Amino acid sequence: MIKVLVVDDNETLREALAEALDDRGMVVVGQAIDGEGACRAAVELEPDVVVMDIRMPGMSGPEATNWLAANCPGVRVVGLTAYDDNALHHAMEGAGAATVLVKGASIKTIVNAIAEAGSVPG
Repeated sequence: MIKVLVVDDNETLREALAEALDDRGMVVVGQAIDGEGACRAAVELEPDVVVMDIRMPGMSGPEATNWLAANCPGVRVVGLTAYDDNALHHAMEGAGAATVLVKGASIKTIVNAIAEAGSVPG
């Protein structure tokens, strides 16, 4: 069972994604609205995968991903963005994200990316 932390500043999207993941056999252990909250929650909840928005107020997705890579090396990050922007994708991947998806991706694509990231040993 893959434990997932969902991080996005959009409450509706965050809750809908959490519900969709729960319905597909993944355990959503928590949610956060920004990068700082993601870092705190990852330490406390020890998820296998963090689904991380890229653009958030305060600490951005790439900054939080970089922090997680240094401080929670077993945690994998799947970036999620509303922007199909190569620079943003490269920033997330450079920070250590396993993959980056556009928010318009199907739930099947998102679930598969989380499953793949969660199956890689930390």
